[in-house]
Amino acid sequence: MENAGWDDLSIGKKIHLYRMHANLNIEKLAKLSGISPSYISKVECDKSIPSIDVLESLSTALKSTASKLLAHPPFSPSIATPDSGRPLNKQRLVPIVVRKNERKKIRPPKTNVDYELLTPDLQRDLEFVIVVHPPKEKTEPFSHVGEESMLCMSGSIGVVIGEDTFILGEGDTLSFDCSVPHYVINDSEEDATLIIASTPASF
Repeated sequence: MENAGWDDLSIGKKIHLYRMHANLNIEKLAKLSGISPSYISKVECDKSIPSIDVLESLSTALKSTASKLLAHPPFSPSIATPDSGRPLNKQRLVPIVVRKNERKKIRPPKTNVDYELLTPDLQRDLEFVIVVHPPKEKTEPFSHVGEESMLCMSGSIGVVIGEDTFILGEGDTLSFDCSVPHYVINDSEEDATLIIASTPASF
């Protein structure tokens, strides 16, 4: 079935995936739709259910319709299926090299941390980034659909997932369900560098 698994997702997760497919951050979607960034974030994290008017505004900004967004994924097919439990993108990807000086930078809201994109763009199933967390930096709690793995390249970093805290040192890795609220904190006096892979893309 082409849309297997799509009906099981919440409205917020569907909006999130449409936004990722459109390569838009929350601020850009807010500007296009006239809906505040904070409210969009609440909707995507399933902390608020959008009204019909809000859903139509967001759908229009995402170049879709409310009915299409609720019924069909923005890609064909790229949502997790009951058989595999993982995203399957049947479209062949053309090999692309991203040079170090060509990486795109993304700065999430309410943070001073820049994420460097190691993949060419966000229009794919896998998100692959490198990020340097400065000393005493703490990110905002965040949750999104999918799975995430991170590798600590240098320094020491704390990762809080739900009520559990994990300390990573150089060479340590961590994998988890990113639908659980999580954030990163660097309590040390040195920069900490992480490489993070997540699917589907979360920005």
